[in-house]
Amino acid sequence: MNWLKKRWYFNRRNRSDIISGYLFVSPWLIGLIVFTIVPIIQSFYYSLNVATIQADTLDLDYIGFENFHRLLFVDARFPTLIALYVVEMVINIPIAIVFSLLIALLINQPIRGQGGWRVIFFLPVIIVSGPIIQELQAQGATTLPILNDPTIRQVLTDYLPEALSNAVISLLDNIIVILWYTGIPILIFLAGLQKIDRSIYEAASIDGASPWESFWKITLPAMKPFMTVNIIYLLVVLSYDANLKGSEIIDYIYEQSFSSIQGFGFGYGSAIAWLFFVVIVLLILLFVGILNLQRNR
Repeated sequence: MNWLKKRWYFNRRNRSDIISGYLFVSPWLIGLIVFTIVPIIQSFYYSLNVATIQADTLDLDYIGFENFHRLLFVDARFPTLIALYVVEMVINIPIAIVFSLLIALLINQPIRGQGGWRVIFFLPVIIVSGPIIQELQAQGATTLPILNDPTIRQVLTDYLPEALSNAVISLLDNIIVILWYTGIPILIFLAGLQKIDRSIYEAASIDGASPWESFWKITLPAMKPFMTVNIIYLLVVLSYDANLKGSEIIDYIYEQSFSSIQGFGFGYGSAIAWLFFVVIVLLILLFVGILNLQRNR
């Protein structure tokens, strides 16, 4: 009899905790449903229609996947923008990841003023999100002077395919901006490095492992989960930077959404947004798949 009372008490307490938990997260759940899930479903529905703006309404004419067909097989600009964006991200993301990991390894060493160095490498994250970056870009402070050499650019144009040369030149023009976005990835890598048990390095050293071997066998495998988080973060923030191809796609979405040409409009803009989203997801899967492949090996 006593165990039945205890079980009833604990079940009642668990139910009370569950209800309290849902009450606390309900504002976030309501916001997620109203401001995220509903607009996502609505945008997909728009992408299957020709959306015409009237005085006070939005008229929808269902056409199925015609907007997507037009984007992929008729529209001459969108495939080019997507191709340039993919090449640009394939080049920029690994560079940003490698730079972030190297800086995290350096400031994780027992050096004087370690906290100050962390602040220095995080400050650009604050600067790049404000109007200061616009002024720096206007003055050409987002690239290195040595990379503005016309000879380098001419060689890239002459010996590389157009899409690849454009992506490399864009990287040279915006290398400082790309590296400025690495403040948060550096902190994430730093947190991961500090979670590694130092005794593992000591055991490897006793077994005769060099620092280089310890990095490849201990540090790098431990950083793979943090790389996944940083890849997703960098893909999102670099896709919205005003100087990279992702922002051109976003501008194209706005341009087509408010176009007065028959057949375009919100439906066509929604289709562009959905294809852009699919490309970003495929890029994430590509990078994460490569990381998992290396981890399995």
